[in-house]
This record gives sequence, structure tokens and C-alpha cells, in this order.
Amino acid sequence: MRSVAVDHARKMASQARRIAEMPVVAIEYADAQPDDWLETGIGRLSEDERHLIHLRYQQGWTVGEIAGKLGIGQEATESRLVRARNRLRDILRELDTP
Repeated sequence: MRSVAVDHARKMASQARRIAEMPVVAIEYADAQPDDWLETGIGRLSEDERHLIHLRYQQGWTVGEIAGKLGIGQEATESRLVRARNRLRDILRELDTP
């Protein structure tokens, strides 16, 4: 039981570090509301990227749950999520550039 708790704590610390390292993107997209700006960015992702973002952040699924639904490993799922987040970040930066 102790090792499960230690593994969970390590996983949470790792996730917190990844989130802290993510660059902050300013929300100044014309006169649009922040939700409109984000939805516009998400709308420009591929269907697969949108699906991943939706399941993880809007539905609150874990990486393991997403991996199970997609029939792929957790590492592959996490890699796809990283790519989708990076692409979304780049899109949002484009939208923020006059």
C-alpha cells in the first residue's frame, strides 16, 4: 500500500512540474471572451486532437481511461496529449498576434 501512495505522490509531483513549466499565453484576442478565444483555438485542432483535449480537460478523464478507450498505451496517450497541448498553445499564440 505504501508503494502505491509513493507512486501516486510522484505522479502528482511530476504532473505539477509539467503544468508549472507550460508557458502562459496572454488572453487578448480582439474583443472576444476568453472562452471564445479558447474554443476558436480548439476548433482549429485536428479531430483527434480535439477529442483528446475534450476527454482529458472537459470530461476529466485520466490518461489511463483515455488509453483504454483508444486501445493504446498510457505513454502513447500522454505523448499525444503533449502534442495536442503544444499545437493548441501555438494556435492560441497565432490568434493573439495582430
